Formats: sequence, C-alpha cells, structure tokens
Amino acid sequence: GVLRREGRVGPTLVSLRPHYFGRYEVCSDPSGLKAHDNFTSTLASTGAYRGKWMYEVNIGSSGVMQVGWATLKDEFTAEKGVGDTPESYSFDGNRQRAWNVHSSKYGEEWQSGDVITCTIDMDNRTISYKRNGTDLGVAFRDFKVGPITAYFPAISLSRGEYIR
Repeated sequence: GVLRREGRVGPTLVSLRPHYFGRYEVCSDPSGLKAHDNFTSTLASTGAYRGKWMYEVNIGSSGVMQVGWATLKDEFTAEKGVGDTPESYSFDGNRQRAWNVHSSKYGEEWQSGDVITCTIDMDNRTISYKRNGTDLGVAFRDFKVGPITAYFPAISLSRGEYIR
C-alpha cells in the first residue's frame, strides 16, 4: 500500500530502486548493498516533499561513497553519482566532502561500522549529517523546493564498497 502521510510520497514499505544505475547485490542483510560497477547509484522508493525526514546508513567499507538525497530528475552514470548532479546532494566521508555538482570540505572521515544519519528539512531547506550521533552541521542550505519536487534517500557506491 501507499502511505498517505503529509510530506511523504511512496509505498509504506521503503525499499531501494534496483534499476537506477549500475550493478549491485543485496547482501545477506536485506538492507545491505554492495557495488559491482564503477559508481553504482540507487534511490529509495519513498521520498519527502515537506517536513523533516532522516535515514541512517551503516558504513560497511570505508571507501568512496556518496550518501544523501536526490530528485527523480537526476540521471546517474558510471562517472556521476549522488551529489554530482544539480538536484542531488551528498556527503562522502572517505574524502570528507559535501557534493552538489561541486564539492566543499565537510564532515569527518568515516570508518567501517560507522552509522551516518542523513537529515533533510524541507521547511527550512537544509540538509545535515551525523556520524555515530555526532552532529556534523548543515552541509547544504536553500536547495530547490516546490509543489512537485520530492527528495529521495540516495546512495552511490564505488566498485566493491558496501553498506548495511
């Protein structure tokens, strides 16, 4: 079924969209994901258009990954992942960068086993992150919002990298 809750669009049970870009495998943990292509990207099946929303990622390996938010307009490739397109935003703890087409220094280096919290506040137009519960601050401000713009949890993984 579809959850009819203000500010949210999509099915009640959130899953990853397997067809976004690149090959990956779902690990033994149903929410685990391992990349098999250069830069594998996927979006969740449920997005936000109003209010404050968050999701968490357990970092399985400590290589190049970009975790954040994207719209359905974003088109990812083997060279462009989450944060490399105009309407996507991400944090890469391996390189300690915040990405939205260009990058800037942000956050702390993540390690395998870390839990990264990704928060989007549609009303205040901010995106922020936490590492193991420690607030890393606001990474992005004043991103595009509108009546038909929804942001979906989104992840890009380099070949061999994985999350749980």
